[in-house]
Amino acid sequence: MTGRRDVLAEFLGTALLLTCGLSAIVVDFSPGSPMAGLVPDEWLRRLLTSLLFSASATAIIYSPIGRVSGGHINPAVTLAFFRLGKLTPRSAGAYVLAQLCGAAVGTAVVLLAWGRRAEEVRFGATLPGRAGTWPALGVETAATFLFVALVLAFTSRPGIAHLTAAAAGLFGMFLTFFAFPVSGAGLNPARSFGPALVGDVWTVLWIYFAGPLLGALAASALFRDRVVPCGKLMHDPRYRCRFKNCMYDRSAGAGPPAHPGEP
Repeated sequence: MTGRRDVLAEFLGTALLLTCGLSAIVVDFSPGSPMAGLVPDEWLRRLLTSLLFSASATAIIYSPIGRVSGGHINPAVTLAFFRLGKLTPRSAGAYVLAQLCGAAVGTAVVLLAWGRRAEEVRFGATLPGRAGTWPALGVETAATFLFVALVLAFTSRPGIAHLTAAAAGLFGMFLTFFAFPVSGAGLNPARSFGPALVGDVWTVLWIYFAGPLLGALAASALFRDRVVPCGKLMHDPRYRCRFKNCMYDRSAGAGPPAHPGEP
């Protein structure tokens, strides 16, 4: 079972993700920002914002913070590893709570740092585009499915598992860029929860929980018959692993490695 250190690292990682990512939105899209003059094309600024958001996530996962907790920083990722038997229900719940609290703190830091400019962009809140609610739900579900499936595809192969964060960051950048016009590009319930809480923007927030969680469940179902060695996106032997049935550290978790479908 994961410990306090792991949960604290997950809290800090998610807080940093929201602080960096939402700050990029403020800088690139708040009225009066010099970025509008430097990069007049809105689509190019959107690509730059996606790049900064994803690069922040990648850096956090590769940092000591991510190496301690596993660098989920997304309840959808935690749900997928839980379904594959890498976390106990208690540990999964603690991770999700840490992620939501971290997202709230990260958004609050953005408010303190940017003030009115952050308010002018609604703290980067995720909202459906002109297509409406149901297309937004579909895009959130499909994009998260693809994202989590890629994470599991890399983590299930020890030879390339160390590249998970880089691949997820690059793929996540393109997913958020193309999903934004339809859904606002959440793909992470914690990322949507922080701005909703701090900015009091609760409009159809359920989309940004239901879609990513459904996508994560579908992705984990694809891997139910495959062995996923560890629940960490970046397993470093220098940092103790507390995930269940970790095949890299046979002293971790409860008992020896087992097939992810076994109890």
